[in-house]
Amino acid sequence: LDELTDIANTLKIGNAESFIANISEKSSSIHMLQLAVIGRYSTGKSTLINSLLSMNILPTSPTPTTKAITYILKGKKDSLAIEYPTGEIIIKDGVAELSSIYNDQITQARKMTISLEHFPFDHLAIVDTPGLEEPDQDIAQLTLNMVPEADAVVVLLDANYLQSKAEFEFISSLLHNDKDRKLFIVINKTDGKSQDDVTHLVN
Repeated sequence: LDELTDIANTLKIGNAESFIANISEKSSSIHMLQLAVIGRYSTGKSTLINSLLSMNILPTSPTPTTKAITYILKGKKDSLAIEYPTGEIIIKDGVAELSSIYNDQITQARKMTISLEHFPFDHLAIVDTPGLEEPDQDIAQLTLNMVPEADAVVVLLDANYLQSKAEFEFISSLLHNDKDRKLFIVINKTDGKSQDDVTHLVN
């Protein structure tokens, strides 16, 4: 909105400030809650989100699939906005592009916003994040940067790999430095494990 105001002033567009003030007032009255899903790569973050939505929206694979912060929220129609590190933004009708994890437009993205007509929550955005142990530090930092914006954080742990230093450092940091943040720990991939095994994992 600040950039829009500057452009309007430069172009000497009359009444622009009152229109922009009106937009600002309306947008500030809508509070969009954010639920961030965080964990190592391949812990099943995208699969969990697909399950929550009862839709196969996000690509899933044994190899890392999410390199971008991905916001999923309600919209008037299905669409996909892709933002690149350069600041360029491309908007697509529909979300079919997401089905291919090898699509260059998707793999090069740093932020994506998926709008879904049938998204079940009016004032909630679910945020899929790159893995905490992503080798590219710029990508890993995207996850850490968005945490302060989130109203709640789900940390997804893999039952077969609970020794991740990155995950426990992240959880410890939240518990010590950000006690107001709602934090949920989810242990995934417990299929085939006995109740004793699961109890041990929880402990």
